Amino acid sequence: MRSTVSGQTYARLSLYYGLFYTTIAVFNPYFNLYLQSHGLDSASIGLVLAVPPLVALGVQPLWGVIHDRWPIHKWTVGMSLLAAPLVALTTLHLHSVAGFMFVIAAVAVFQTGVMPIMDSSTVRITGVRSYGKVRLFGSMGWALAAVAAASVYHRVGVGILPWLYLATGVLALLGLLGYPSVPSIKDIRVIRDGTDRRRVAETTMGRWAVSRWDGLSRLLKNRQLMAILGLTLLVTASQAMNSNFYTLYYHNLGHPMALLGTIYALGALSELPFFYVVGPLMEKWGAPTVFLVGGMVFAIRWGALALAPPTWVLLLLQLLHGVSFGFTFAAGVAMAATFSDIGNRATAQSLYSAVNTGLSVIVGSLVGGLAMQRFGPQGLYAVATGLSLVGLSLLAWLLWHGRVHPPGKGESMIENTSF
Repeated sequence: MRSTVSGQTYARLSLYYGLFYTTIAVFNPYFNLYLQSHGLDSASIGLVLAVPPLVALGVQPLWGVIHDRWPIHKWTVGMSLLAAPLVALTTLHLHSVAGFMFVIAAVAVFQTGVMPIMDSSTVRITGVRSYGKVRLFGSMGWALAAVAAASVYHRVGVGILPWLYLATGVLALLGLLGYPSVPSIKDIRVIRDGTDRRRVAETTMGRWAVSRWDGLSRLLKNRQLMAILGLTLLVTASQAMNSNFYTLYYHNLGHPMALLGTIYALGALSELPFFYVVGPLMEKWGAPTVFLVGGMVFAIRWGALALAPPTWVLLLLQLLHGVSFGFTFAAGVAMAATFSDIGNRATAQSLYSAVNTGLSVIVGSLVGGLAMQRFGPQGLYAVATGLSLVGLSLLAWLLWHGRVHPPGKGESMIENTSF
């Protein structure tokens, strides 16, 4: 099914994604350094960084429920884009662990709800097939902003982080003003006449005809979605282990620190072509199969890192980040849409995000820290390899035996909740 979205709409969506991801790039990779500059030791920094995923577990599904009930995503996202950095400004004179934990919890309340809400809205506008073509501009914005932020922090100092975060938040808000309106969808019918087609009846913005908690309740009873959440968690937890401990791994094995920024930039830029092609591939193979392909590339990367390769191999391995992260991220968003129904799609996205960017970070942090302490940097990646292979093997088994039913070619949503 060909997309009917206009080029102007794509441009407006892409502008927002590019600007929004600059807010993440100037904040998340450097916040640990900011905490260190305020006198926190490594253990305290780890404690503070564990707060956002814990907050996300409770907050993200609530954001989804609200936006399935009331179509007010622009108002709440706009408020969040400004509220998160404004709250972060209160850390300028903080030096206590408890103070940072309280403030970062407040930041996370706003910060963690933005991405799944906008992903749900974007998928509704573009369809699953074309989501990646928009999301790749987020990767581009992240890569450019991360390099620029590193230069600013090197010249001015990391103490300017909250102000830079606020500046990028204002830019993202300007991008949000151009974000296309999202119509409420009242009804969806899947008509089969030899091919799979959708007929969507659109209504004006209004309340959904479901109770506040009914959508979340139906999702929790959806065995297919629950199985997918559990198995993708193992893969994304291995990714969180890499995200949280790669710098320590790199440093402990004696690689040149001057190349670390280049490695991160290569990873972000490598996402661009894969986000562009992932939509047609999901239409052809189905989102679960695409997730399996990306997850297997993750496992290959972790296995190679467990062998402590030379620096030039690390550079080459980072080029695989695009296919591994790009495929698993986009396919995860698509599966959350595919294995939910039209009345609780934003809740499904928020629940998926809470598990795979919230719970997975907690699991990856705890397991990764224990693995690195007990087995060393190479052992960390041996454990990550095993964790991802377990999740992928079980997901492949469910697909092979028909326990989960991916959509057919050209179909982007199903209503089946049986197992």
